Amino acid sequence: MERFEHGGDVYNIPGIKYDFSISCNPLGIPGPVKEALCSHTELYSRYPDTECRRLRRSISDHLGVPEEMILCGNGSADLINRICSCFRPEKVLVTAPSFSDYQRCTELYGGKVDEYPLHPEDGFLVKSDILDWITEETDIIFLCTPNNPTGQLIDHDLLCDISARCEGSDTLFVLDECFLPFTEGRSMLDVINKFPHTIILRAFTKLYSMAGIRLGHIIGDPSLLEKISPYGGEWSVSIPAQVCGIRALELEPGWTVRTREYVSQEARRMCDRLKALGLEVFPPAANYILVRSPVPLAEPLKNRGILVRNCSNFTVLDEYYIRVGLLDETADRILIDAVKEILDGNR
Repeated sequence: MERFEHGGDVYNIPGIKYDFSISCNPLGIPGPVKEALCSHTELYSRYPDTECRRLRRSISDHLGVPEEMILCGNGSADLINRICSCFRPEKVLVTAPSFSDYQRCTELYGGKVDEYPLHPEDGFLVKSDILDWITEETDIIFLCTPNNPTGQLIDHDLLCDISARCEGSDTLFVLDECFLPFTEGRSMLDVINKFPHTIILRAFTKLYSMAGIRLGHIIGDPSLLEKISPYGGEWSVSIPAQVCGIRALELEPGWTVRTREYVSQEARRMCDRLKALGLEVFPPAANYILVRSPVPLAEPLKNRGILVRNCSNFTVLDEYYIRVGLLDETADRILIDAVKEILDGNR
């Protein structure tokens, strides 16, 4: 695999029937969002509102934060790139493994990355000793809760300690909460006003399965957002994206509750089935499962038309690890049957 390759690239792989390499909502795009997308076509010949006023108002109402603390972008990847483009960090702290765009964007603008290692024997948990890694030389720290690809939440008290340490070291703390709505984990939104160096990253990609529409936002101190904003492209959030985002938030809290119920049930079922096959499973808080197999699974599964996230390009992991995004019950059963077939020697 290429160093920063993601899942979801089905465009040059013929014969893929089931894509478990992505980690969007297994319930798919909400029906009312599809309807909104199709019923507002008369707006699409206009230029978008560059300040996303109506969308930011909807996000503000939903999250309970002022509109001036919200900056929208073309998905989380766009916002991560803007942050690195704006601040040009020389030294960035990330966990290993974690989402590769933190490192990719850091290096794109000339910075170097320190990797705080996560260990399978510890369940890939972030521990309090990460505080020792944050120094006055650390320009930015990127963390993800629950982490991608391990699926583990970071303790809320520890996140507050990290934010406090970043205040003292003049370090920007970017906390990626894109997968948090799938969980019962506590957001940092309720304490963000205490920590002006902390930015929270969220996206519509995962919870509303809007990966192809591209919509994300960051929440933070208005003075930070004012610096970051110009580093995005003009009209980066399209009118269709804004329409879909506004409609998606009108479905809350019901959509999130329904999603959590399904994901919790299906994740337990899939973990049990994978363990029964003799695989090492790291039970997740989110909608994807990290699995270690005695034999590599990614290629033989791909040969059967099933794409999973090959984790060999994550630091700490190797070709024996795969990440499985949850789909519907029928697809999940097909994956289990295929894995059993491979483990039985039918490669």
